[in-house]
Amino acid sequence: MEATRLLKALDVMIIEELLHPENASSFYLDAIRFDNKAIAEACEALLQQHIDSILATETGAAFLLSLPYDKMLSLCGKSSLCVSDEGELVTLFTKYLEHRDAEVKTKLPEEDPEVDWALNGEAFTNKAGERMW
Repeated sequence: MEATRLLKALDVMIIEELLHPENASSFYLDAIRFDNKAIAEACEALLQQHIDSILATETGAAFLLSLPYDKMLSLCGKSSLCVSDEGELVTLFTKYLEHRDAEVKTKLPEEDPEVDWALNGEAFTNKAGERMW
């Protein structure tokens, strides 16, 4: 019970005293990793207010491309998003989908009619039961 109270106090301190636009992306990634909804929501709100400046930098764009799909939708799909040029969002989503498509293609083996795509443990096997990766 004491630990829960301390964690909530830490969340409040991070949100109120440490979180600002320059470090919101780092805190957001950590909040996602540690499943901290309070910090993630605070980061999302801050990132939504400053999305133009995030899109304007190479590191900001790389950050957005690295987000999991559900977080990308959550961040950019709300009406509270403050963007001056909606065309930049279309460009971002296009790049995001191309990036995800390329990432998936590098992780999956070439299409092979002999592969039944059964996932056994962490490896796909072909119809002969041979490990494909």
